[in-house]
Amino acid sequence: IPADAECIVRIRDGAGRIAEGSVVLASQATAELRIEAKSVRPWSPAAPHLYAVEFELRSGGATLARHGARIGFRSLVADGSTILWNGAPLSVRGVLHWGCGNGELSPPIDAAWWRKQIEGWKALGFNLLKCCLFVPPPCVHELCDELGMLCWQEYPTWHPKLDAAHQDELLAE
Repeated sequence: IPADAECIVRIRDGAGRIAEGSVVLASQATAELRIEAKSVRPWSPAAPHLYAVEFELRSGGATLARHGARIGFRSLVADGSTILWNGAPLSVRGVLHWGCGNGELSPPIDAAWWRKQIEGWKALGFNLLKCCLFVPPPCVHELCDELGMLCWQEYPTWHPKLDAAHQDELLAE
């Protein structure tokens, strides 16, 4: 990393910029940057508002790398047996999915196929997709964010015991 490398982070709501910040990395691989984004609308299954965030790495006046993503602002708190989503109680109604579909033995990678599935589940009143023992393609998480579907990712570890004796094998999986 060049000594003058700077990471710039911009958060946008449509064409409008709502927050921006930067940090000089000073030849470090990591740095901390806090940005205050005022007046953001929280993401929820009923109102899945997303923002565009852009990361830009610059040095010597030139852009070295750029990455963008969509994000939602949300809070999740457990209060005894009550789930509080953005401070309000949330009733979870989930669909269990094993990753098979579209006549294939592995999870479909077609975003249009997943969009149709998620929209159908939402229309039936579900607000959560549980990916049971499979890792879905990235479009599934992106579509869940866009369409207002919570996503519970259960990783396929196949271990009844999550203990130190199995740690190396679990980390490898």
